[in-house]
Amino acid sequence: MSKLQLIIGNKNYSSWSMRPWLFGKFSIADAMYAPVVMRFVTYDVTLVGVAQDYADAVRGHRAVSEWVRASKTETEVVTRTDAVTNAGSE
Repeated sequence: MSKLQLIIGNKNYSSWSMRPWLFGKFSIADAMYAPVVMRFVTYDVTLVGVAQDYADAVRGHRAVSEWVRASKTETEVVTRTDAVTNAGSE
């Protein structure tokens, strides 16, 4: 988590509300961090300051919200055994 705090916490913007994303606009970099943000939610990790603001912005993004909604309709379960057994079989 310290690396995320370092990356996000060093955002030096004059106004956080005007530029919540890592590179000005939502980009692949922010999409890459969406699963990390969701893991923090799952494990109830406390973020502070700019890191929490960033996590809130990621969770509130339309595409991420849709991803979360879609995940709640998933019915397929992949067990660890299945994942290991089927790895590389495709």
